[in-house]
Amino acid sequence: MMWDHSNKSLKKPGFNSRIVDLLVIKVGCLQIGLDAISFHWFLLLSNCTQLFHIKSLSNPEPLLLLDAILCLSLLDRAFVFAIAHIRGGGDMGRQWYENGELFMKKNTLIDFIACAEYLTESKYSSKEKLCICGGSAGGLLIGAVLNMRPDLFKAAVAEVPFVDVLTTMLDPTIPLTTSEWEEWGDPRKEEFYFYIKSYSPVDNVKAQNYPNILVTAGLNDPRVMYSEPAKFVAKLRDLKTDDKLLLFKCEFGAVDGNTSSGYSRLS
Repeated sequence: MMWDHSNKSLKKPGFNSRIVDLLVIKVGCLQIGLDAISFHWFLLLSNCTQLFHIKSLSNPEPLLLLDAILCLSLLDRAFVFAIAHIRGGGDMGRQWYENGELFMKKNTLIDFIACAEYLTESKYSSKEKLCICGGSAGGLLIGAVLNMRPDLFKAAVAEVPFVDVLTTMLDPTIPLTTSEWEEWGDPRKEEFYFYIKSYSPVDNVKAQNYPNILVTAGLNDPRVMYSEPAKFVAKLRDLKTDDKLLLFKCEFGAVDGNTSSGYSRLS
């Protein structure tokens, strides 16, 4: 397993002078993995950090190649780039994934918040500099933790976020809904209805201060309809009590966070 190391810095091929810290965070009796990457001479000088989680599903690859390229761009700007290997992801085995689905979905949120707290407590970053990012089902994670602990973050990016979970999961005519009941549960059953409602981002926006937020959507996205992030942004604008930035960007040719040309994201 990749988490045999605890708070040890390793030089990785291809990163030259960059350092990859393999961290182990304890949540109760569990250990949560966290990669923290930086230029080693910037680590103590500039603590801007992006905490990243791309999926909340069983995808075994936590960091896609394209996002690795963007990660290097952030490193060149003296960021620490951290990847949270939280329950609900598939990168640490099937059991790890199953411990973050159905009635254990909130484990995903608890683990991500624990990673954010660890980064600030260990001086990798601070609440004034910590940024978070996630897309699609990972965007649900971002929306949920913003509702739970908005004080932890400076800014957040939710890319085509799956934030209106209850409405979508109640409509079997929407593509992928019935196949996703295995992941989230079928809210037509009372016990799943109230559990999903307890963390669904749209249903838990409240009158409180939020960090700076960018939300994106794809007008023709068949998996996460643009109405979900639009509804989330509208509710935030109505209820949030701060004057920080809240931006909404809708791509006319995007599908689940990707434009029709994969090269356009690099431009």
